[in-house]
Amino acid sequence: MHVRRGELFEKACISNIKSTVTIPGRDHQSTIECLGVQAFPKNPLVPIFNRVFENVSELGKKWYPGFFDIYPVVSFEEDEKYLKDKMGAVCQNHGRQKIIYAVSSLLLNLNKENMI
Repeated sequence: MHVRRGELFEKACISNIKSTVTIPGRDHQSTIECLGVQAFPKNPLVPIFNRVFENVSELGKKWYPGFFDIYPVVSFEEDEKYLKDKMGAVCQNHGRQKIIYAVSSLLLNLNKENMI
């Protein structure tokens, strides 16, 4: 893991993990490699960002799942709408359901209530 600190970010990290595992209930191995990027800005008005890129190899096939999370410390409704609209458009363009961004909406709403 590489960690940097500076004027813009309180902390920014890049990590790379590779593992070969046998998932319970399966009789073969899977190799999973993850590259993670996390950014923790000093300014509380800038959201915390987490992005994970994955490379999965199993039974001679490869695929590349991944995800990202944005955690606002201070939430603004216009930011929430912008995020929902943009994420929804990406999901639609790739034939995915909009349910993908429901978790981000939940986190935004919980943050508004000071529950997280």
